[in-house]
Amino acid sequence: MELKVYAATVLIIIAAAIMAIKPAQAPSGERLEFPITAEKALEIVESNDEAKAFIDEYLRNESNRITRINLNYDVASKNYTWKIEIVEKECGCKFGSEEGLNILRTEVDPITGEILKLETQIGVKEEEIARERCMEGCHSEDEIKPTFTIEER
Repeated sequence: MELKVYAATVLIIIAAAIMAIKPAQAPSGERLEFPITAEKALEIVESNDEAKAFIDEYLRNESNRITRINLNYDVASKNYTWKIEIVEKECGCKFGSEEGLNILRTEVDPITGEILKLETQIGVKEEEIARERCMEGCHSEDEIKPTFTIEER
């Protein structure tokens, strides 16, 4: 089971890296360029006093850290935001254990560089994160689709 969790973590890191490298495209397919790049947005977050205090206290081991940066588009407001998530486990040999992950989540305006949202969580269980990723990727909150069906006879 620990190997599966580790493999899933590696896949998330690879997917995040590919998404960070891939140029952002508008819903119309045209290339987007913002004054605040993904790297600059991360620098803004890391220099924020509240984020810096959390990082100094709870995110001390970069080798056990995953950083995801996604450009999100809100259809209702027609605005883009950089969504940044930094997740770290205090000890890398305890993946899958009952100890939780420490998480810093932020949203940054790609035009102004303003931090629109900043939240922190301490001790989040890996199962909760895995379920959240599943809900983001393939299920809605209201409807979980079965991966297979069994016919009754």
